[in-house]
Amino acid sequence: MDNKPEYISREAINATLRDQQESLGVTAIQKFTIERSLDRVRLILAADVAPVVRCGSCKRMAKTICADPIYCDCSRTGEMFEKTHFCGYGVRMDLKGEDAK
Repeated sequence: MDNKPEYISREAINATLRDQQESLGVTAIQKFTIERSLDRVRLILAADVAPVVRCGSCKRMAKTICADPIYCDCSRTGEMFEKTHFCGYGVRMDLKGEDAK
């Protein structure tokens, strides 16, 4: 069994429970159970996490040097990293705008 934590969206849980409540002809007991579940979800502490930006998707990778299929040159550190590497300085490039490859 994998011991790695799994993070899920509180909004996704709430939406799923609400959809289930609306789509099914739920009984009063089922409605109570769903409402109680929603209350318990609200009490769960949120994880302090941020999305990971891998080097291959980072704005800081030099576009001219990043043509290599495996490695990229970081404009922040000046070092070469594998495209799958990540660090605390990663900034996701805007694929719709000027940073698109």
